[in-house]
Amino acid sequence: MPFHAFMLDISMISYIIALPLLLFVIQHFIAKPFAILTIKIYSFIIAAIYLLITAAEINLYAEWLTKIDYRAIVYLNQPSEVFQTATYAQTLLFFVYIIVTMILFIKYYNYAVFSKVEFHEATLIPKAVKSTVWLVFGGLLITIGIRGGIQQIPINQSWAYYSNNNAINLASVNSLWNLLGSIYQNAETLNKNAYITMAMDSAKSKVNLLLKVEKDTTIHFLTNHKPNIVFLILESFSADLIQSCGGDTGLTPQIEKLISEGYLFDNIYSSGTLSHQGIASIFSGFPAQPSTSIIKEQAKFSKLPSLNKRLIKLGYNTSFYYGGQLTYANIKSYMYFNQFHKIKDIDDYDSNIPRGKLGIHDQYTLTDHINELNQKAAPFFSGLFTVSTHSPYDIPMKWKINKGGDERDFLNAAWYSDSCIGAYISECKKQAWYKNTLFVLIADHSKHTHYDRNYFEPKNRHIPLLFFGDVLNTSFKGKTNHMMGAQNDLVCTLLKQLNQDAAEFEWSKNLMNPYAQAYAYCALTSGFGWATPGQFLVYNYQNNNNDWNTCKNQASTDSLNEIGKAYLQVLFQEYLDY
Repeated sequence: MPFHAFMLDISMISYIIALPLLLFVIQHFIAKPFAILTIKIYSFIIAAIYLLITAAEINLYAEWLTKIDYRAIVYLNQPSEVFQTATYAQTLLFFVYIIVTMILFIKYYNYAVFSKVEFHEATLIPKAVKSTVWLVFGGLLITIGIRGGIQQIPINQSWAYYSNNNAINLASVNSLWNLLGSIYQNAETLNKNAYITMAMDSAKSKVNLLLKVEKDTTIHFLTNHKPNIVFLILESFSADLIQSCGGDTGLTPQIEKLISEGYLFDNIYSSGTLSHQGIASIFSGFPAQPSTSIIKEQAKFSKLPSLNKRLIKLGYNTSFYYGGQLTYANIKSYMYFNQFHKIKDIDDYDSNIPRGKLGIHDQYTLTDHINELNQKAAPFFSGLFTVSTHSPYDIPMKWKINKGGDERDFLNAAWYSDSCIGAYISECKKQAWYKNTLFVLIADHSKHTHYDRNYFEPKNRHIPLLFFGDVLNTSFKGKTNHMMGAQNDLVCTLLKQLNQDAAEFEWSKNLMNPYAQAYAYCALTSGFGWATPGQFLVYNYQNNNNDWNTCKNQASTDSLNEIGKAYLQVLFQEYLDY
């Protein structure tokens, strides 16, 4: 590990020993070992915190592809979600690692550190001199250590980055330093916009030019402007799973059949990296924000426009179904606030229905969904969120896919979910309401797959968007649209197909308007990704650099960086103002 990565450890150690230094000085003036015992307890607490963070990172890295950051605070409110997501082996490893390592640490600490502490009687003046020396020189060394040296610019996370392999870079970053830094940076954004890089008027002007269309028009692919609408939101469903989107072969044969009958958008990107970010993008057309989500704050999400409320005004009977727990990240509150007529999650299903650690298997929620739709008055709008492609992938079938390496369990879960969707659609076709129903298939976000790409690579955000059903104009069936867009563009695109105004969804563009600009934004924990046809870059605010860049030249890099910064600056200011 390079010198600069080691300096992050020195920086974190310097923060940690600041309090023990003060207590050690105080101990010189008291007879009882109160301060020393306090240091001992403090050391055990810090060690336990470190072990919890590193143990959690061992399990979560495969899912998040990042170190634990501010987002982990969300999960502290629902620890059961964390353990339901983990496999039994991961859970066992988590506790064994913590317990064994903590025992070894305590034994070593008591032997090598605490047993060496001795108390010596001394007069007041020698005590004062000794304490002053400790404070001055110890404080100076701690200050230098915290800064990472005497250089002009203090140390930051980018010091630990030295490889083209992001996993190696992340392994070099001190875990506690990273978590506390992430919390600190997010705390800064609670009351101010941390993404301001230019005058707000200038940023708004750039964003307005981006969102502006020369002509508000729509190419219609529906034969009916008031069909039933069903959203199938697929958990963690990367475009890598779908051959027609440039993905692998043989993983989703049922979805491929639907694509042959439907209208596919194969150049769509997820707005964020977590489910609650995706939900806000899909139903409110509001792009994700780094390190946080508007769904977690009712005071803010209550200001968002709502696709569901718009459809209710059009006379739609609305509902939302999920085989897991909608309390996760406050999604349930968001759904209830937006007035879905019926909301159903794991607690509302029959307890005898087979389920895994995280929720009810897809085949059962999809079967139940048909029964629910048979009871709905037309027109209806219903969303169903799948769960089986979320770890721990404890699907109720033998594995069918033999490739994938470490991601083989995910690929088999995708194959299972795909087979459930195929059976679901086959059964839907037998229902009277099918002929007047538009199905929309979209993922809540993408994920790391067996292609083992760099974390910042655009294909790690690539997701499918598919419209299908008998209400599609035959001239669009089996066709593919290559327009570049993001998850939040779905709501405007759909409303325009229904001949409805979509002005309130200002962050959503109409993918069927040939005058709309082709671009996609996606939020990352420390910055943003920005894509235009043939070009993609990731800007990191922590190191003020591009972690990924496929732009044609420096001028293109500067241009995309500038518009991306303006976009996030204005977006986050709107988030703060809500």
